[in-house]
Amino acid sequence: MRHLGALVLHFQDQFSVKDKPRNSIEMLERRKFPQLSKAIKTNRQNSGTSEFKAGLKAGLKFFITDFAKVCKGIYLVKHDDDKASEIDKFVTVFQLNYKNVFADATYAFNRNRQIKLRRPQELPADEDVK
Repeated sequence: MRHLGALVLHFQDQFSVKDKPRNSIEMLERRKFPQLSKAIKTNRQNSGTSEFKAGLKAGLKFFITDFAKVCKGIYLVKHDDDKASEIDKFVTVFQLNYKNVFADATYAFNRNRQIKLRRPQELPADEDVK
């Protein structure tokens, strides 16, 4: 919840004072997806340095999709099918743009995996292999 709350704050910072979203559900509107992607990019920076946190950024995908599922469930219980279908459309847009938004985190994961797994000290001993 902390990470989602921080994302909401960064999302609200993308707007002027007059147009600022009133609640977190406005993040799930398709027309506000560009502001959400900017918020995702600025959210996962370490506050003191410019160090990139790939794991935290990649985790946002799951927070956003879970948040969308919960909101859709709330709308379906309230018999508000129009808003539930709008959330479905947002999830479609989010999945289509996933590679664009999270490409740097995916690249950092793959790079770190290749570097750490190929270190000689990480390889098994020759005696264990025989």
